[in-house]
Amino acid sequence: MKKIISIITTLALTLTCCASVSATTAEKTGRLNLKTLFNRSTIKGSDNSETKTFELTDFNKISASHVFQVTIEKSNEFDVEVTYDDNLSEYLEVELKDDTLRLSLDNKHNYDDVTLKATVKVPDICEINGSGVTSFELKEGFEFEHDLYVDLSGVSKLTGKIKMGDVDIDISGCSKVKLEGSGKDLSCHASGVSGVDFEEFQVDNADIQISGSSNAIINADGKIKVAASGISKLEYKGDGTIESSGVSGLSEVKKIK
Repeated sequence: MKKIISIITTLALTLTCCASVSATTAEKTGRLNLKTLFNRSTIKGSDNSETKTFELTDFNKISASHVFQVTIEKSNEFDVEVTYDDNLSEYLEVELKDDTLRLSLDNKHNYDDVTLKATVKVPDICEINGSGVTSFELKEGFEFEHDLYVDLSGVSKLTGKIKMGDVDIDISGCSKVKLEGSGKDLSCHASGVSGVDFEEFQVDNADIQISGSSNAIINADGKIKVAASGISKLEYKGDGTIESSGVSGLSEVKKIK
């Protein structure tokens, strides 16, 4: 049994390290080397980029996969501009499904060392979904009363400054969320090696569930509920008070200035 646990732990650490390296590479260069064990043809990025504008409107949700780097800007008009390697044109998938803008590549192939960047201008945003090694940047200017839902997996990331109603965060893998601004109530579920940095994002009440080796920093002035397991860590600041706490394993909950 100990041997099995050791093997599983080693595999988990290896995958985590690989994901971290991949995320760093994508963040610095906008390119990423993706390979899988499946027997599919691999398409290598040409290193010659082209940009295309898509006439898509009437959406308030964005979903991205693979290695898309998405910049979201506040605008009265819709605009979707995508930059990609010129040999990816036939595999690029930019489409609307109901009220969701979907940014992806054809899943029938592997992609090696590719560039995928999108600038999306929208009047409003209420949901962000990312998988793979995607990144989202919310440019300053978004202020609304409704809720925002964020779902990230893999090695995805969301940053930005925003003012909103309630915020619901669900992240896993090695994903990260760092926001500045303010909201009403925060609901956060973080697992794996994920991280939430809301030190500069003020909320009223917070309901935090963290597991694995995830960590979260929040700034709350109301009631705080927390469930922490594994070796996770929650740090909180503001005038908020812990209403209920369930802490197990080597997890830690502490107040900071």
